Amino acid sequence: MNEGPSFWGNDHELSPLAEQLSELYIPMSGATPFVESEVLRAAIKIHYDYYNNGFGNNMSQSVRYIERFYDGLPAFNEAFSIIRAQALAPTGVDIPDVWFNTVLAEIILWVDAARKADRLTPLVVEIFDMDSTEMVAVAWPFAGIYSSYEEEEEEYDG
Repeated sequence: MNEGPSFWGNDHELSPLAEQLSELYIPMSGATPFVESEVLRAAIKIHYDYYNNGFGNNMSQSVRYIERFYDGLPAFNEAFSIIRAQALAPTGVDIPDVWFNTVLAEIILWVDAARKADRLTPLVVEIFDMDSTEMVAVAWPFAGIYSSYEEEEEEYDG
């Protein structure tokens, strides 16, 4: 749902900075060097999976990584709660670009500020170390109720 410049369209004003930070800190494979860049990678993974796969992949590790290592401003928290609910238990609801723009912009500026202040935190745990099989409480912001999501193991027919 595109309402103007977006990171998905690569025309957001912070898209060049996002690209620069990604090139500096997010390798093609393996962990990033810093907690902040791993939070950025988690946000990018969620963003990409929504637009490319409709949240067809399990995003619980990325969601929990952001929850563990980033405490956002109120606008971020509101936007992330909506994205989080859909990422953990997709219902096919369209998420406006503005929510992803809010989340990504705040994380990009946070990573850049830490970089400029030379205060990047060495990585202690990466996204893939987060347990993705435990029950995750999902807050449904519009319904005011809680439900739970559990990763289902896929059977292989061989």
